[in-house]
Amino acid sequence: MASIVLDVPRAEHHPADRIGIGERRPRLSWTVREAPYGWTQGAYEVQVAVDARGGAVPPWESGRIGGADSVLVPWPAPPLGSRERCVVRVRVWGRDAAAAGSPRRGARR
Repeated sequence: MASIVLDVPRAEHHPADRIGIGERRPRLSWTVREAPYGWTQGAYEVQVAVDARGGAVPPWESGRIGGADSVLVPWPAPPLGSRERCVVRVRVWGRDAAAAGSPRRGARR
């Protein structure tokens, strides 16, 4: 089976390496860079890990959400605080249930 590869998720329409996006609930977008011919997204999951000063915080996970949405998807996690850094990861499933994950993306509000 051919692999499914995602690009790094983006917040609003900012570049993936942007720090200081100015949004408490940024909308997310991602693109599928490589997929088998005819593959279509059937579901996705968003994972948000907050970079808490002084300790690791377990990542927040949306759970599997059915749908092909991948452009300006509403922020599924609790709102970000001022100067809070986070890492966003998106996982997608095809209509055939094949899964793929995105590279991690860091963002600071």
